[in-house]
This record gives sequence, C-alpha cells and structure tokens, in this order.
Amino acid sequence: MTFIKGNYGKNLSFKLLICFFSLSNLALIACASPKQAAPLVQDTIIPSKKDYQGYRLQLTSIKVTKSKGNQRKISCTLINTGREKVRLPANSTGPNVVIQYDKTLEDNGLAGYTNSLERALLKKKFSLEVGKISSNFELKFNISQAQLAESGEKEKKAIKSAKEKEVPDTKVVYDFSLCPDLKLDTVFVIKRSRKSVELAFKITNYGEGPAAMFGETEATDDNVAIRAYASGTAKLSRGDLILGGAFIEGGMDDKNGVLMPQESFSGSFEVESRKKTRYMPYFILSIDDYQALWECDERNNVYPLLDKNK
Repeated sequence: MTFIKGNYGKNLSFKLLICFFSLSNLALIACASPKQAAPLVQDTIIPSKKDYQGYRLQLTSIKVTKSKGNQRKISCTLINTGREKVRLPANSTGPNVVIQYDKTLEDNGLAGYTNSLERALLKKKFSLEVGKISSNFELKFNISQAQLAESGEKEKKAIKSAKEKEVPDTKVVYDFSLCPDLKLDTVFVIKRSRKSVELAFKITNYGEGPAAMFGETEATDDNVAIRAYASGTAKLSRGDLILGGAFIEGGMDDKNGVLMPQESFSGSFEVESRKKTRYMPYFILSIDDYQALWECDERNNVYPLLDKNK
C-alpha cells in the first residue's frame, strides 16, 4: 500500500476528515429523530374531557344506595377500558385518568355531580388491570350546598320548560319496509355466584329500518329473545350447552319497543352456570334465536365471551 506524501496528501486527509465528521453528524441527527410509532386502534378516539394517556375507566350500572343530606353512596361496575393498568390514588404529577359514564349516571340524577364523584374515585386506593372489571364497586362522596341548590334550580327550570313545551301526543309511524340489523356490541359478566352468572349486553341496530323488539301481543313470549350457551370454541355449534335466556321486555316502553337505526339497548339476565366446565371456556350469546324479527343480515347475531374463570 502506498502512502500519499506532501501537501496534496495533507489536503486530501483534511477533506476526508471533514467528510467523516459530516457523515457522523447526519447519523446522529437520524438517531435523534426516530420514526413515530403508529397509534393503537383504541387510541384513535381521544376523549374530550382530558388528554388520554392510556389510563381510562368506565362506570356502568350506577345505583345510588344511600342518599342523606349532601352525602351520596353509589354502587357501580368499574371497567378498565384503557391500555394501561390503573393504580389509585395517583399523585399530582401522575398521568391523567379519563373517566367515562353510561346512561345510568343521568338516570340516577348524578350528571351534575361528576366533579365530586371523580375526586372521591381518584382518592380511593385500588388497582385494575387492562380489560378487567370490578363489580359492585362502592364509592362515597359529598355534594356541596351550592351544587345542591344549583341542581334544585335546574330541576325547577326543566319542569317549567317541559310544561311550556307540552304538545298533544302524536302517533309515530315506522317504515318497516326497510330492514333492521341487530348486532351484539358488548358482553361481559357483572355478577357471579357458585350456581349462576349475570351477563350484561348491549344491542345496536345497524340496519336502515326500525327493529320491533316487542311482539304483537301483550305477552313476552313473542318478543325478541336472547340466549346464552356454554361452548368449547368461539363459534356456536349444535353441541353447545344452553344455559338460559330471556325475552327483551323492559327498558324500551318509551320507544314502543322499537329500536331505531343506530340506537342501542343495554340489559342483563342471569343464567345457570353449574354445568359449564373448564372444557367449555366460552359464553356465547345469541339474539333472535326464534326468528321473531326479519333482518338484513342474520349471520352477525352471536357474540363469544371467553370466561377465564372456567
């Protein structure tokens, strides 16, 4: 190998040294700017109340168990719907915990007291893994006198406004020429005992037409039904064991038993679970088994739920 001598060699060495440092700087810049990771599917919808950082709780099946003066005690089902384990109480520098509610918050007259409820929840000591459910979760909180007074005034104004806007009852005409499409969106266990489990569900009408959930008679046996099976796989088959079921009957009286397009209906029912073994780890819920309702698509009426306790 021949070494280059003289000024030409020095100039060439200097140029090579400049090129080396330039390339090194480019490499450092590339390392300092990693490609941003693609967001998770469940993080694409960000709750508006707080910035979502992976910590999210949902309160469902809310019931007021005690109401005395400005004190409230509730029982509810708590679900970790985020992508991180929630540990409470969190310190002041901890991540935001987004808290969401279902319609039972409003049904129990607590919609105006979410700040007090959330302060009590965030101070309570507990932890909940991702996707886990805590049934019969109890929480106590106080309501300020100002909140009580404000709530009373709002209620009076609402009653007055409703009376002023009262109009004669008009018969709603439904277009049953368009077909509905019922689908089970959510299924989970809310209560469990040695002999039975209580299964909660949510049904949504994704079709273009209204779904008549109630039959033509006043009896319930011609209403749309929902059944639960025990299964060894995530698919419903003839060999699966029927655990029980129920007819849709309550919670839709104000709608004449009709579920309009994009409307949802939530409920629960209890089934016997003693015959369900570890070889049948799935609960499979099926709606409209008796074909009481004509739908656009009859193939999406089942929902498999893996029961890890069995």
